[in-house]
Amino acid sequence: MDLDSGTWDILGHQINQGIGQTFIFLPLTILIMGPIAKEETPYATSLYAVMRNIGSSMGVSFVTTFLARRSQFHQSRLVANLSPSSMQLLQAQNQAGAMFAQHGSSAATPTHQALGYVYVSMQQQATLLSYIDVFHVMAWLFLLTAPLVLLMRRPKPNANSTTAVH
Repeated sequence: MDLDSGTWDILGHQINQGIGQTFIFLPLTILIMGPIAKEETPYATSLYAVMRNIGSSMGVSFVTTFLARRSQFHQSRLVANLSPSSMQLLQAQNQAGAMFAQHGSSAATPTHQALGYVYVSMQQQATLLSYIDVFHVMAWLFLLTAPLVLLMRRPKPNANSTTAVH
């Protein structure tokens, strides 16, 4: 994956994510709802849904905050390498300026447009690096928590739920 990745490049990962979520949420629901008495199922279902919504909202908030902070971190690291005398900056500015001048910009604006182009490119690189960081953190969290599945016990049905069925 890079800055040129499109919809079709991500589709396989989206399908993999959907399959993975099925293997997470179905057993989790069975584990949680298994020991609940039939009369209490509506209450347990609503409580479970509320807790899933709160958990997912908190997860999205944490990931978004981490993503923004890592993007700022990478942006500051990338900008530290750019100085007015930097050969890479001058070369990128000249190339972009020539491209803008070729497309009809006035004599004064290609330099400003070139600096803006370099800044946007740097922001894109910082964002990509922050997404990679988030992916690595999420992968490590998954690998660290996956063994917890082995500690779970099979739910035993509640005595009230078996008599209510008969």
